[in-house]
Amino acid sequence: MKKFSLFILLGCALVLAACGSSGDKESSENTTSGVFPVASCNKYLDLMQCTIKDIPAEERGKVDGMIDAVIEDWQMLDRETLQATCDDTWEKLLPMRESYEALGCSMD
Repeated sequence: MKKFSLFILLGCALVLAACGSSGDKESSENTTSGVFPVASCNKYLDLMQCTIKDIPAEERGKVDGMIDAVIEDWQMLDRETLQATCDDTWEKLLPMRESYEALGCSMD
């Protein structure tokens, strides 16, 4: 389950990063900050929300669904597994810092 969830998360990150700069600007009203007791989980979710803020509304549902699926998967994990999963996911995103920052999304 952990490897499958990580695969989904990284796939979402890549899709979101690729889609994040397309379309008309539209502010995201979704907030994920503070959903989990693990900081790296919330940082990941905040980063994903930032990357999708510019996706046109007609395409947004698919991406929101992917984020919702990640949240649902993570909610089933115990604290230790959640910490390890989120930390590992966040570490794998760090090499893409410049790409996220080019979209106006901070990784700090």
